[in-house]
Amino acid sequence: MGLPSAAPGLAGHALAPGRPGGAATGAATGAALVAAFLNAAFGYCSGCALYLLVRRMTVHAE
Repeated sequence: MGLPSAAPGLAGHALAPGRPGGAATGAATGAALVAAFLNAAFGYCSGCALYLLVRRMTVHAE
C-alpha cells in the first residue's frame, strides 16, 4: 500500500522540485504516512484490507 499511495507524492516532487507539490502531493504523502503508522502501531495492513474488500465486491457466484 505504500508505493501506490506514495507514488503521486513522489511524482509531484519530481515534476516541480522548486515549488511545493500542492494539495495532491501533500494528500498522497499523508496517506502513505497514515498507512505506515497503522501498520507499525497496530499491525493493520490497509492494502490487505483493500484487497479483501475489492475481492468481496467482484467475486461472482457460480
